[in-house]
Amino acid sequence: MQINNSQKRDINFKAVKVATAKNTLGKITTDIEIYKLQKEDRNFLENLKKKTSIKKMYPKLDSLAQARWQHIFEYCINNILDSFGNLNTAYLAVKNKKPCGILTYTDKGSELYLDGICSIPIEENKKVSLVGKTLFLQFFKDLENSKAKKATLSAVNDGPFNVVKKYQELGFVKDMTTHPYSLMVCNKYKAKEQQSKLSKVIDYTNSPTCKINLEDITD
Repeated sequence: MQINNSQKRDINFKAVKVATAKNTLGKITTDIEIYKLQKEDRNFLENLKKKTSIKKMYPKLDSLAQARWQHIFEYCINNILDSFGNLNTAYLAVKNKKPCGILTYTDKGSELYLDGICSIPIEENKKVSLVGKTLFLQFFKDLENSKAKKATLSAVNDGPFNVVKKYQELGFVKDMTTHPYSLMVCNKYKAKEQQSKLSKVIDYTNSPTCKINLEDITD
C-alpha cells in the first residue's frame, strides 16, 4: 500500500483489513479502515517511525506538546516492534491511504492491557476526528471476544490535558495511583456499554479476515 501525505511519505505494508468505520461528527462523515498489523509490517513501521515528525506536521503546537505526542507515537511503534510474535496485538487506522492512528495492547490472560494509543496527523495541523474512539471500539470488541475479564491501562497524571477524565468517559475507573500514572480498569460489562455508545457515531462493519497484499488493491 502506498501512503502519501504532506511530508511525501512513500511506505508499503501488508496487513489484515479487519473493518471499516464510517464516523459521523456533526455534519462531517469520515471513512476509516482498520488493519491488524503483522510481522511482515516491521519495515513499514520502522519507516513510519522514521518519517513521521509531529514537529513538522503540527507546527501550531508548542514544543512541549509536540515532544509528548512524538514520544507517545514512537512508544507505540517501539512496543509493537519489540512484541511481534508474543501476545501483542496492534491496529493501524487509515484514511484515504494515510495512517491516522495506531493502537497496541497485550493479552495477559485475565486482562487486555492497553500498551498505547496515538493519533497520527494526516496533513499539516490536521488529525482525523474520532480516530481514537474508533480504535477503542475495536479494542472493546476484542475484549468481548477474548477470555479476559477486563481491560486495563496506565494514564499519565500530568499530561497536557486531563487524560484520566478522557478514559473515564470511555468507561474506565481508577484502580490505583502511582506517580506519575493512574492504573485504570474497564470490565466487560462497561466495555459492552461503551460499544453501544460509540456505535451511535461510528458505523462499524467487519471485513473478511484474510491477509491482503494492499499494493494490489490500492493506488
